[in-house]
Amino acid sequence: MSSQSMENLLALLIKASKDPCFGLNTAHFVEPASFNVLGYISMNCSTLRMIQAKIPLHEKIVGDMGVTSVEIKDGFALQRWTCSFNDPLVRKHEVENVLASWCLFAKQLLNFQSWHSIWFEHNGPSDPDLMDSYTDLFGCEVFFNQPASGFRFLESTLLEVIPFDA
Repeated sequence: MSSQSMENLLALLIKASKDPCFGLNTAHFVEPASFNVLGYISMNCSTLRMIQAKIPLHEKIVGDMGVTSVEIKDGFALQRWTCSFNDPLVRKHEVENVLASWCLFAKQLLNFQSWHSIWFEHNGPSDPDLMDSYTDLFGCEVFFNQPASGFRFLESTLLEVIPFDA
């Protein structure tokens, strides 16, 4: 399926669902196999820095909906994901889905939850009660209207050994 076809399909699903947290909620249905070879490679890396080095090499196998990069600044690392979709609503939900999927993968398969905060470029939910959905899933502070979307870590976290349970 082309990226444009996927964007069109998501636009229809978001509208039909009437779920303001569609992207966040659909992340619960992403299975480990969805990460393809990148997921298996990640589960065999001992540090986050090792995982981050592998992502650019293999992420196109998983999909072509966005690009991952890492920015280091002021003692923090931001593992950002830039969505390639054009429709602002679809883009918002896709970014939320990808970051929530990463979070669930890290918690469930890597036994890892050492991020400092989550950043989103888009606006937060208009209903303040929906903020609980974000903080419950991510387990940390969630910020909106940021310069990028991604996981923010202390830079030192990149070298910590991931407590992977075999």
